Amino acid sequence: RHAPRALRASHLGPARPRGLMKPVLATTNDKIEARGWKLEAGNWNRERRKGKCVIQPPASSFQLLEFGFTLIELVFVCVALSILLAFSLPNFRRTMERLRVEQTAFACAQLLRYAHEQAVAHDADILWTWDEHAHRAFITPVHPDDPDHPVALDARFAEQRAFPSSIAVRLTRQGAPVSCQCLTFFPDGTSEPTTLTIGQAPNLYTVIVDHATSQVRLIAGSAAR
Repeated sequence: RHAPRALRASHLGPARPRGLMKPVLATTNDKIEARGWKLEAGNWNRERRKGKCVIQPPASSFQLLEFGFTLIELVFVCVALSILLAFSLPNFRRTMERLRVEQTAFACAQLLRYAHEQAVAHDADILWTWDEHAHRAFITPVHPDDPDHPVALDARFAEQRAFPSSIAVRLTRQGAPVSCQCLTFFPDGTSEPTTLTIGQAPNLYTVIVDHATSQVRLIAGSAAR
């Protein structure tokens, strides 16, 4: 039931070092089969007493399964990441600034449309105002104490949150600056012709409010384009 003496002598060698994970072969009745990983010398003796013989493969077939990074590889990866960040950081800042200006322009245009709707719905004059100090826009009735035309505006839509102070908002009417930074929507659907310029080139948006229809148009860039 034991393996041949020559087979045991030719395959037994020094103990395998740790980290070398090659299957160990065992034989029973001269039949070789896989039995798992390397056994210590004491285990081999016990297996032999049970009628089995552990056969260790040649040292040249061992495969070291230890993975990791060398210092040179780690330094190379850090340098490559630093170069990528150096080139992408300016583009990331420009993209963030463009998104802030775009968000401010969309919010102002939405509030202008809401003011026009409320003026027609309540049959009252609605005033859209840009607060330069708080850097936000809000709408209010022109005559809040008029008992014939009561106006109840939803506070959730009548005021906007503050926008970044780096974004400039300018109002012009027929080419001249508007001193009050405001415009009025009338119950008949008309409004004061006003142009809003939001941001600065190249991140520039223009909001145009039509006098006859109060239609609000949002243009990317200058209105002269």
